Formats: sequence, structure tokens, C-alpha cells
Amino acid sequence: MSSLLRFLENGTAELARAFARSSDIQRLLAGACGADDYRRLLERLRRGFAVIELQAFAGLPEPVHARLKTHRMTWRLRHDIGILGGTAPLPARAEDLENAGRFSTASAKLGAQFALTLVLDSIARGQQALTACLGPALVSCLLFNGRRAAGEPQFAAVVRSVIEDRADEIDWSEAMAAARRTLRTLRHALAETPRPA
Repeated sequence: MSSLLRFLENGTAELARAFARSSDIQRLLAGACGADDYRRLLERLRRGFAVIELQAFAGLPEPVHARLKTHRMTWRLRHDIGILGGTAPLPARAEDLENAGRFSTASAKLGAQFALTLVLDSIARGQQALTACLGPALVSCLLFNGRRAAGEPQFAAVVRSVIEDRADEIDWSEAMAAARRTLRTLRHALAETPRPA
């Protein structure tokens, strides 16, 4: 593991743990989400992901973009929300946009991508329990990030490989700041009081 990856892991560990400790994620991991609870969780995640992915995937160097582009989650979350009976996507909130800030450099974008992998790893751990409760058709976004077909690289592996390959070009402080803002933004998206069913 490169020094940069270790730096990112150490610098985001507490925020990643805080995200995983949120009540929604704890219910997910415990298999205690019903269909309505799960839909509301996905709605809030989708709004947070949309704010981040709008910037984190745009404007990357083409070789990097080609490796990462198939891993965008916003449309997968929207797809699953639709299957669960959700309606129009929740609009972005000013505070989410403010929390995320700008990811204007490749270093910041890759830092945000690194944080997204931490979040997706957290929710993917709930795949087995949720699939047993709701069935695989309703958890396709978790399946995408959890157990993959043989030969399909997981998002985390792709991002780590890109960071390893470009470590000499990455501004460590920009990558860390972006990773931390991403984790705070997505945790904040989950902290919203759920709407009545």
C-alpha cells in the first residue's frame, strides 16, 4: 500500500466510522430495514451522492475517467428507489452543496472518490441481511457494491489502483480535504429526520 493510501485511510478513519455508526446504517447492517425504511435511506443517500458525483466524476483525465465512470451510483440508487415505489428524486439542499464544497482539481476528485468507496463498503456489508429480508431485486445497488461477478473489479479496488498509479501527481492535502468533506456531506444527508411514510 502506498503512503498516500495509508495517509487517506488514517485521516478518514474516524469519519468513516461515524458514518457507519449512524442509526440508518446500523439498522441496515442489522437487517432491521423494512422496504419503506430502506427506500427512505436510499433517497437520502441518492441526494448526497448526486451532490458529490456531479463534481467527482466530471473533468477527470480521460484514462482515469474511463476506469471510474461505470461505478457512478446516483442512477443505481434512483433505479432502486423507483423499484421500491419512490417518486421524484429529492432536490439537493443548500447545506449539502455547501458541505461538499468544490472539487476543482483531479486530486480533490480522487479524494472524493476514495471517500465514496468507504461509504459504499459500509452499506454493502448490509447486503446479505437485506437480501434475505427484501429479495435481490430490491437491493441491486448493494449487490453492485458488495459481491461482484468474477472478474468485475469493485469500485474500491479501481479507485485504489488509480491512486497508486497517480500518487506522484496527487496533492495529498487536497485529496484529504475532499475525502473528509465527502464523508461529512454523506453523513449529514443521513442525519435528516426521515419523512413520514
